[in-house]
Amino acid sequence: MPGADTKAKPVVVWIHGGGYQAGSAAGFSGEDLIREANGGVVAVVIQYRLGVLGFLAGKEVQSGGVLNAGLCAGSVLQHVIAHDGKTSPPLFRAAITSSTFLPSQYAFDDIIPQTLYNEVVSQASCSSATDTLACLRASDPTTLQTINVNLSTNAFFGTFIFVPVVDGSFITQRPTQAMKEHKVNGEVLLSVTNTFEGFIFVDQSTADTVTASEYVSQLFPKFGAPEIAMAAAQYADLGAPIDQVNAIQGEAIFICPTYFLLNAFNNTSFKGQFAIPPAHHGDDVVYYFPS
Repeated sequence: MPGADTKAKPVVVWIHGGGYQAGSAAGFSGEDLIREANGGVVAVVIQYRLGVLGFLAGKEVQSGGVLNAGLCAGSVLQHVIAHDGKTSPPLFRAAITSSTFLPSQYAFDDIIPQTLYNEVVSQASCSSATDTLACLRASDPTTLQTINVNLSTNAFFGTFIFVPVVDGSFITQRPTQAMKEHKVNGEVLLSVTNTFEGFIFVDQSTADTVTASEYVSQLFPKFGAPEIAMAAAQYADLGAPIDQVNAIQGEAIFICPTYFLLNAFNNTSFKGQFAIPPAHHGDDVVYYFPS
């Protein structure tokens, strides 16, 4: 086209949040990112597989399917640590995270993801099948979605159960270990967290009954008594019990993983904090996509 700008531009890829369970590209206009960059970027807004359709794990999926199918597109953090930080060819130069999300990430055949697989099989009436994965593939999509919703809504409040696993190829080790060893893709990182990340993921109606130790035991089901006591002690002086668990949720799942990620980049990382009240998780997104 006559007069068209033919100069190469950097590409900004937006990966929506939602705990690998919810969310979509809808509502995120790439035009907002282009306008904020004065036309200097190309914006791409993507969708990816979610829930049981994207993050069902277990030995059967490893041998007959694709683990972490949703990660083909989803998650900035997981792409940063993918392939031990040696993704080839490199997919990006710089990464930006908004509320880095890192729940417990188990090996694909750990008892927790395997139990989830078995429960999906049971609810799909596939337990007696010779090939349970083939049976699931043949199930009506509506049935799978109903199972997805049932299991997710019955999970511990504020947690997401169908999440990435250590699969041995795309994700070769626990993200915390990969970051500790500086195994990252990309050259530069900008990470933003919100002041009160944990608030919306804690059942505030339990303020009169919740205790830090009980909450930790539910959030980290593989913790033993010593780990539970140690974690609760770290927050014992931080106000009322509900304030303690708000902080535990926010720091364990969002804020501490962000600092692990920042440290992995060896002085080429930058940290921001969104503090406009109430500064809960997700409150910053409207400023990236004002339309």
